[in-house]
Amino acid sequence: MASLISLRSLVPSLSLFFLFFNLSFPEDGRSLYLKHCADCHHEDRIGRTAPPLLPEFLRGKSEDYLFRVIRDGIPASTMPPFGFLHEKEVKALIDFIRKPASEVVYGLAQIRESYRRAPGRGKDLELRNRKNLTVVVDKGSGSVWLIEDLRVLDRFVFPNVHGGVKFSPDGERFYVPSRDGRVAVYSLKEGK
Repeated sequence: MASLISLRSLVPSLSLFFLFFNLSFPEDGRSLYLKHCADCHHEDRIGRTAPPLLPEFLRGKSEDYLFRVIRDGIPASTMPPFGFLHEKEVKALIDFIRKPASEVVYGLAQIRESYRRAPGRGKDLELRNRKNLTVVVDKGSGSVWLIEDLRVLDRFVFPNVHGGVKFSPDGERFYVPSRDGRVAVYSLKEGK
């Protein structure tokens, strides 16, 4: 029958159509960024579990270097390869991350809004000697451990730790910064 067209005869034509369509209309850099990068680098490019992608942080990086990192990834890191992107798409991404970002507003109102107190009561850590206290960050599990000698005093989850803990001058509290801008405050008196 002349009206019936077999699927097998359409495959080559459709393949060429979709290949042409995909190459002719690459996505813009912002769309590509939101689709492939924002989960790790944040929608505003300020960093989340991966570094910020702002011009200030990319100043010393060549276009060739950025191209290779996007296409090939970074071995032994959380940066996967995006080899499936076409050359034009990678260049659109690079152009996008090289442009200044829109201003991120993070004033006192946003800080107060983001403040969360740990639920429930703290626990008695039975800390014998503060000088023997060790705070360990396990980046793999996102856990922070409080250890004195061989005893585990406490453990809590705080993902994306960046740089390690910092103690207050009086040694009563320590602060745990994260890549996405959050800071956990742990009170040794309150046990939370």
